Amino acid sequence: MAKFTIPCFVLILVLLSTTNVWKIATVEGSKCCTDHPELGKCVPGADDNPNSGKCWKFCTSGCEKGGICKLFGDHHHCHCLC
Repeated sequence: MAKFTIPCFVLILVLLSTTNVWKIATVEGSKCCTDHPELGKCVPGADDNPNSGKCWKFCTSGCEKGGICKLFGDHHHCHCLC
């Protein structure tokens, strides 16, 4: 009986730890390839400017390709590129 209990317990621990790793990776990587309406209104040409734009600066702090002001309905939001 102990032959099956210990491997099963180890397997459960491994599975639980890998799901936590995936959750951490998802949270850290959630900035890229994602829209960020929480930054507020995004003005194309100004907020996605590589020199001084708030969207660009926000996105380059965690993504390599920066960000753009993407049209959603009738207004623009910041979108970090993949």
